[in-house]
Amino acid sequence: MTIEEFLAQLNIAHRGWGLWIDRNDIHQYHIGQYAFQNDRIPKSFIHVDNLDHLAHLLQQYIQSRQDITDNVNHLGWEWAKHFLAQWYATNCRILV
Repeated sequence: MTIEEFLAQLNIAHRGWGLWIDRNDIHQYHIGQYAFQNDRIPKSFIHVDNLDHLAHLLQQYIQSRQDITDNVNHLGWEWAKHFLAQWYATNCRILV
Protein backbone atom coordinates (compact mmCIF):
# COMPACT_ATOMS: atom_id res chain seq x y z
CA MET A 1 0.00 0.00 0.00
CA THR A 2 1.38 3.41 -0.91
CA ILE A 3 1.47 6.25 1.59
CA GLU A 4 -1.24 8.01 -0.43
CA GLU A 5 -3.49 4.95 -0.23
CA PHE A 6 -2.88 4.64 3.51
CA LEU A 7 -3.69 8.29 4.19
CA ALA A 8 -6.74 8.27 1.91
CA GLN A 9 -8.22 5.37 3.92
CA LEU A 10 -7.32 6.72 7.36
CA ASN A 11 -10.60 6.96 9.24
CA ILE A 12 -9.86 6.95 12.95
CA ALA A 13 -6.70 6.38 14.91
CA HIS A 14 -5.80 5.89 18.53
CA ARG A 15 -3.68 8.46 20.28
CA GLY A 16 -0.01 7.67 20.56
CA TRP A 17 0.46 6.46 16.98
CA GLY A 18 2.47 8.36 14.42
CA LEU A 19 3.58 8.44 10.80
CA TRP A 20 7.23 8.71 9.70
CA ILE A 21 8.62 9.09 6.16
CA ASP A 22 12.08 7.96 5.07
CA ARG A 23 14.09 10.99 3.92
CA ASN A 24 16.08 8.72 1.55
CA ASP A 25 12.94 7.35 -0.14
CA ILE A 26 9.80 9.44 0.37
CA HIS A 27 7.65 6.51 -0.75
CA GLN A 28 8.75 4.49 2.29
CA TYR A 29 6.86 5.16 5.49
CA HIS A 30 6.45 3.70 8.94
CA ILE A 31 3.47 3.62 11.30
CA GLY A 32 4.28 3.11 14.96
CA GLN A 33 3.59 3.93 18.57
CA TYR A 34 5.57 6.80 20.03
CA ALA A 35 6.36 5.00 23.27
CA PHE A 36 8.02 2.10 21.46
CA GLN A 37 9.23 3.52 18.17
CA ASN A 38 10.98 6.83 18.81
CA ASP A 39 14.32 5.27 19.68
CA ARG A 40 14.02 2.31 17.33
CA ILE A 41 13.21 3.99 14.03
CA PRO A 42 16.21 4.48 11.74
CA LYS A 43 17.52 8.05 11.79
CA SER A 44 16.56 8.50 8.13
CA PHE A 45 12.85 8.54 9.09
CA ILE A 46 11.25 11.93 9.75
CA HIS A 47 8.12 12.35 11.86
CA VAL A 48 5.16 13.65 9.86
CA ASP A 49 2.30 13.84 12.36
CA ASN A 50 0.24 11.75 14.74
CA LEU A 51 -2.40 9.56 13.14
CA ASP A 52 -5.36 10.89 15.12
CA HIS A 53 -4.58 14.42 13.90
CA LEU A 54 -4.21 13.22 10.29
CA ALA A 55 -7.53 11.36 10.54
CA HIS A 56 -9.15 14.53 11.89
CA LEU A 57 -7.76 16.61 9.01
CA LEU A 58 -9.04 14.07 6.49
CA GLN A 59 -12.53 14.04 8.02
CA GLN A 60 -12.65 17.85 7.98
CA TYR A 61 -11.66 17.85 4.31
CA ILE A 62 -14.33 15.29 3.43
CA GLN A 63 -17.04 17.15 5.35
CA SER A 64 -16.15 20.45 3.72
CA ARG A 65 -16.49 18.97 0.22
CA GLN A 66 -19.30 16.44 0.48
CA ASP A 67 -21.69 18.90 -1.14
CA ILE A 68 -19.51 18.71 -4.27
CA THR A 69 -19.32 14.91 -4.41
CA ASP A 70 -20.37 11.95 -2.28
CA ASN A 71 -17.39 9.89 -3.43
CA VAL A 72 -15.52 9.64 -0.11
CA ASN A 73 -12.78 7.49 -1.66
CA HIS A 74 -12.03 10.16 -4.25
CA LEU A 75 -12.02 12.88 -1.59
CA GLY A 76 -9.67 10.81 0.59
CA TRP A 77 -7.25 10.30 -2.28
CA GLU A 78 -7.45 13.99 -3.22
CA TRP A 79 -6.72 15.05 0.37
CA ALA A 80 -3.81 12.61 0.72
CA LYS A 81 -2.12 13.90 -2.44
CA HIS A 82 -2.67 17.52 -1.42
CA PHE A 83 -1.47 16.94 2.16
CA LEU A 84 1.70 15.12 1.08
CA ALA A 85 2.53 17.72 -1.59
CA GLN A 86 2.15 20.49 0.97
CA TRP A 87 4.15 18.56 3.58
CA TYR A 88 6.97 17.82 1.11
CA ALA A 89 7.10 21.47 0.00
CA THR A 90 7.27 22.67 3.60
CA ASN A 91 9.85 20.09 4.69
CA CYS A 92 11.97 19.67 1.55
CA ARG A 93 15.08 21.02 3.29
CA ILE A 94 15.08 18.26 5.91
CA LEU A 95 14.47 15.59 3.28
CA VAL A 96 17.85 16.16 1.63
